[in-house]
Amino acid sequence: MTVREKILGISVAVCAIITAGVTAQDPAQKPSRQDRINAMREQIQATFLKLDSDSNGVVSHDEMMQTSAKRFSEFDADNNGFIALDELPKLMPISDQQRARFERLARFRADKPEGVEKNERIRQNRQPTRLKFVARLDRDNDEQLSLDEFAAPAVNRFKRHDVDGNGEVTLEEIETSIKKRFRKQRKARRNRG
Repeated sequence: MTVREKILGISVAVCAIITAGVTAQDPAQKPSRQDRINAMREQIQATFLKLDSDSNGVVSHDEMMQTSAKRFSEFDADNNGFIALDELPKLMPISDQQRARFERLARFRADKPEGVEKNERIRQNRQPTRLKFVARLDRDNDEQLSLDEFAAPAVNRFKRHDVDGNGEVTLEEIETSIKKRFRKQRKARRNRG
């Protein structure tokens, strides 16, 4: 084997190693199902710990409502017990979960020719505005939100996760209800086609 062949062989091996390293670290690479499950589990646990104000391993309905009331008061600038449209920012903040979902979709579409433009249109359409926010939650159509209306999505999630109906939610109950919901969604997708 000549020196030239050895150098060529080493160059090919180095290129293969570098390419393998770049491919393994590619951020656009889709995470495995188990990685997504673990990330979701960590996010659920972090949210649960924030809600569990007395650190007893259980989130009560009162703890959930206290958190909702705290968030409500952040928007209720005049402290009159209602959130009016002008008290809200023009573009409402989005949750970390919504942001992560959008970023995953953006990475997926980035390789396509129309992907960047489409990502921007989707971002603008999905960015919650104060008008969309109030329209979605305002049940009595008075164009302002009461605490009950503001907390309704959280109350509905709490009821869904309270598997045994005792007014308290544990991490195990949350995992059970989420698994049940995913099974139901998977079954619905299979039945569609």
